[in-house]
Amino acid sequence: MQVVLGIGDSWTQGEGGVPLHIFEERGGRIDGTTDEECIPFLKHEHENSWVNVLCRDYFTTHIPINLGMRGYGNRGAVKNLYIENYELDKITGGYLIFLLSSRVRFDVLYSDDYITGRRKFHTIYPFPDINEINDCYFKYYTDYFGKQETIFNILEAQTFAQAYNLTFYFASAFEDIDDLKEDLYGSTKLINWNSYLTPNTNYFTKLTELDGNPNASWEYYKKMKMPSKYITNCIHPTIAGYSKIADDMYKKIKIKNKWI
Repeated sequence: MQVVLGIGDSWTQGEGGVPLHIFEERGGRIDGTTDEECIPFLKHEHENSWVNVLCRDYFTTHIPINLGMRGYGNRGAVKNLYIENYELDKITGGYLIFLLSSRVRFDVLYSDDYITGRRKFHTIYPFPDINEINDCYFKYYTDYFGKQETIFNILEAQTFAQAYNLTFYFASAFEDIDDLKEDLYGSTKLINWNSYLTPNTNYFTKLTELDGNPNASWEYYKKMKMPSKYITNCIHPTIAGYSKIADDMYKKIKIKNKWI
């Protein structure tokens, strides 16, 4: 089967892509929910995610496979390719698209409890005074580590795509990554940068521009009582926002493939 296989964090899962009435029923916000509490939203999120919209509106003969997981970093997003339950052996071609998360996140498996639920990895941040593992990560984290780890994550996804006859593309959800093109022990040059869909920008920036709020910060949106047209007050795309992301991805892919 031909597929669009999407990996990433909440911006791939589709968080925020729920009907307006759900925001209204919850006092204007849907953030602050646990993984279990968000389960009722999953149907809406997957339906309105850029993964599904790409198949619904553009690659209409392809099957959407959404492996995005809220809160994951790039390492966990790639590892989901190996541990999520989907029919990998039936895939004959299509696309693997990696929507990158923040480079500071790092995903670890340190308890088999995580194998049983939706969340397979525990994501840590280099922030002190949260818990012991985050404190340790904060102590050893460097900008170089974040850059190199992200490069390795992209390369792993790129290699996976080649192994399963998938065309690989990657983009950035909310963090510019053009500085990764700097030569880091030669690993950068192994990336096919022609597959990069958001050069010199990211989709958060693109959506703020569509909202008429160029350069708006996360805090600007967090203070809103209700979502804007394209971005929620929990800093995720709305249904319209995911549609714009899918449209931009398709247009970039069309140009790169020189389709008429």
